[in-house]
Amino acid sequence: QAAEGGAEAWAEFLKVLELYAQEVIGQAEALHLVQDLLGKQTELLAEFKALLSLKGTADQLGGDLWYSMPLSEIDFGQCRKCTPSYRALPKDYLRPPCSERSLLEHRVLNDTWVSVPVGSEDNYSFKHMRKNQYEEALFRCEDERFEVDMVIDSNAAAAAALEPLAREVRALQAAEGTRGGERRLQYKLDKRALSVVHLNAIIRIYGDHGAEILELLKKNPAGAIPVILKRLKQKDAEWRKARQDLNKHWKEVQEKNWHKSLDHRSFYFKQADKKQCSQRALVQEVKERRADAPPAEGPAPAPYHMRPHLTLDFPEAEVHRDCFRVLLFAAENSSLSEADKGRVLRLLRVFLRPFFGLPEEWVPERDAAAAGE
Repeated sequence: QAAEGGAEAWAEFLKVLELYAQEVIGQAEALHLVQDLLGKQTELLAEFKALLSLKGTADQLGGDLWYSMPLSEIDFGQCRKCTPSYRALPKDYLRPPCSERSLLEHRVLNDTWVSVPVGSEDNYSFKHMRKNQYEEALFRCEDERFEVDMVIDSNAAAAAALEPLAREVRALQAAEGTRGGERRLQYKLDKRALSVVHLNAIIRIYGDHGAEILELLKKNPAGAIPVILKRLKQKDAEWRKARQDLNKHWKEVQEKNWHKSLDHRSFYFKQADKKQCSQRALVQEVKERRADAPPAEGPAPAPYHMRPHLTLDFPEAEVHRDCFRVLLFAAENSSLSEADKGRVLRLLRVFLRPFFGLPEEWVPERDAAAAGE
């Protein structure tokens, strides 16, 4: 606040800095406004000019620093914005060079605006979502399908790129044959004719010998192109047939896991059931219900009589009959030995039936004989 205007001039100075930081005004305008504010403070004005001259100088700021700095560390708060999630890169941010762009590409491609996370998406990632085993099976199936499709498509793209080159080679060979071998025509492959995707497809079909094939393609394209094209077409037919066979397997996986994958709460339900059905949890629940139960009416029982802590009613007795039938059917049609079948039946007739007070005819004697009792 050493300027002549005091606090008011200091506030105006901060406004100028804010406008310059938001790229509303340029260096010349900012310097002109600050010069009016500082007045005769020549030393402050000289220091401000020195700081302003450093702004945007790649040599003094270190151009390599921008390339090594991730976008997450750049402060986009003062940068221009066109939507809530898109910000403009700082003007002094060095753009990486991109050669061989056409006029249309220079006009339509974006080199200025970047997407920055806004709100909760800043610390959210899809990998944090818990997936059940059925959903994971669907994801694996989808990954396999995507990988196979990408391999087939890249292989087909490489074959399509080699087709015109093969026609050129055949035309040159035909022209050379008509001249009676008078002069050999040299065919040179343009390095821009095949992209990285095409070269990777060629390496994929030749495996460990992929590098040798690429070297041969570079040295003798006229001899290598027809052979590589034939191999690409052969692998294309094989992989498409294999995809048809895999589609049946993928369909079974989808049908088997689709409906179960929609249950995103099963993991938590299983954890809760395991905890609530443990011995300690059941005993604790009985004690709590006993403590909360109202006092029983009538005379107190004798000390030697056992008084239950919890009494439950089973009005639907037919449910137990159905359970007995299911257990008897399972025991009869299982691989248990005759002795084990007899033990299962004795448990039903001697313990469970009297425990629930059920009629004796619910476990018939003929089933007992069939079970080996």
